[in-house]
Amino acid sequence: MATKDPLDNYYELNWYYTTSDTRLDQAVTRLMEAIDKGRKGGEVDLGKTRQTDIRNQVVVLLINFIRIYRYDSEMHLGFHRDTKAYTTKSHSNPLHVAVSIARVVDALVVLGFLEGVKGRQSFTRPRISRARPLKAFADTYLRPLLDMNFYLHDDAPAIVLRDKKEDKKKKGKELPVPQTQIVRDMEKLVRRYRRFLRAYEISAPDEAFEHLEQDLPDDVHIRRIFNDGQMNKGGRFYGAWWQQIPSEFRNKITIDGEKTVELDFQGQTICHLYAREGMNFSKDIGGDPYDLDGIPRKLTKLICVVILNTKTDHTTWRAITARFEKEVSVGQDILKHTTEYHDFKKVLAKLREKHKKIFQYFHQMVALDIQFEDSEICASVIRYLLDKKIPVLTIHDSFLVKEGARAELEEAMKQAYLSRRDHLKNGLPKIEDK
Repeated sequence: MATKDPLDNYYELNWYYTTSDTRLDQAVTRLMEAIDKGRKGGEVDLGKTRQTDIRNQVVVLLINFIRIYRYDSEMHLGFHRDTKAYTTKSHSNPLHVAVSIARVVDALVVLGFLEGVKGRQSFTRPRISRARPLKAFADTYLRPLLDMNFYLHDDAPAIVLRDKKEDKKKKGKELPVPQTQIVRDMEKLVRRYRRFLRAYEISAPDEAFEHLEQDLPDDVHIRRIFNDGQMNKGGRFYGAWWQQIPSEFRNKITIDGEKTVELDFQGQTICHLYAREGMNFSKDIGGDPYDLDGIPRKLTKLICVVILNTKTDHTTWRAITARFEKEVSVGQDILKHTTEYHDFKKVLAKLREKHKKIFQYFHQMVALDIQFEDSEICASVIRYLLDKKIPVLTIHDSFLVKEGARAELEEAMKQAYLSRRDHLKNGLPKIEDK
């Protein structure tokens, strides 16, 4: 992972992974002995922290450092020193990780096992604390365990509900998830899906993982994330590494060594808007919903997403230009339509003309409503294929399966719409190969 500042190369503490490998317990015991020796000798001070609590923190730290080190030996582990960062709910924090983990890290720094940098907070660049293993620690506790197999704890959250964002640059505050039967069924499906995928080896070329940002190649903490404090806003499946790698590497993904095929709902967002008007875009309009004369498809597709989550043409333009500013290289075919606002307005005029049947939804902040619809379609595809014991990897509106399961995937995608009892029943988009 290439970053300008080494401290930006970090993975945030994750307490949801575990292992059945007994070697971890042995390593934890040895490390606890070293910590106890340091406490008795007066080198480290862990206050009144109970021995069982210290051991829990050591378990989580070792798991994190092993997972990080086998991917990038220079990567830091990021962790918070604020009690608010640690939930006390046992189902969300099975090992009861607490702010005391910072004291354990500090002790390991004093003992010469880690190097640490305490976090600094500022208006311009907030930081969490960082730590990474020194050579002696890596040689003793990490290298011998790099072949260890970790898997997601069954109690890891399957459903996340976030409040409305107060700051667009930050995630919304997590809220209690309502325990209705519908939500419990959602949780059951997610956990069933995660357990099912655990039996398969899902791989991609090493270079694909070079593009991950603060994620690891074995991250599969799949969960549904709902937004704005409502269980019908958002709800997409997130947390798998195959969603994070660049799209050009997805055709290199294998499942148990077998090649995969990816199918996509063409223009799903636009098709859902037409379905609200009682129309099927593929049958009643036809063609590619993102095809605008003389306009790059990439730009049109992005506008169709952003315009549903912005209130004016100008804020849409600002959001689009901000997105492209983050890209390393943007072609002149796009820049000539986005650099100046008056040129961008011409693109919007073409878009409104092409989609005059649905342009009333533009700037109506319905993006999360549409996301909920496509997340429910995604859930249906997953359920259909789970029942047939076929592994599927989801990327919101597209899906990967082994090449031999292409027909079953296409049928699952069709049935996800045909089995609906609302306006989406007749809204099936065109299914195409990616």
